[in-house]
Amino acid sequence: MSGNPANATINSENLASELSIKGFYQFIYSINNCSDTITILVKEPANAGNDQFFFAGPGNIQLSGSPVGGNWSFGPYNLNSCAPDINGLVQNLSIAGKYEFTNMMVSAILFP
Repeated sequence: MSGNPANATINSENLASELSIKGFYQFIYSINNCSDTITILVKEPANAGNDQFFFAGPGNIQLSGSPVGGNWSFGPYNLNSCAPDINGLVQNLSIAGKYEFTNMMVSAILFP
């Protein structure tokens, strides 16, 4: 099994590691004079932004993660089940307390 760039590897359990830089990685599997190539595209990791502090009241906050296109979810601390919409808008924050929101996106795509 060989890879490109040289520091990226796949172990005996077929787990890829050292895919720390965004871009394309190609791995070639060779056995008995036959070979096959697989390409993995590593994308920019999601960033949910800095923690925000605000006063409770009937209000809304706009979450801004990067890159654009991640999926927002809410954590177990959220009171009154406030959940962000697909654009990161959280409405009806009326109870004081700790709220947790997570921005997730696919960080790698496999091309067979």
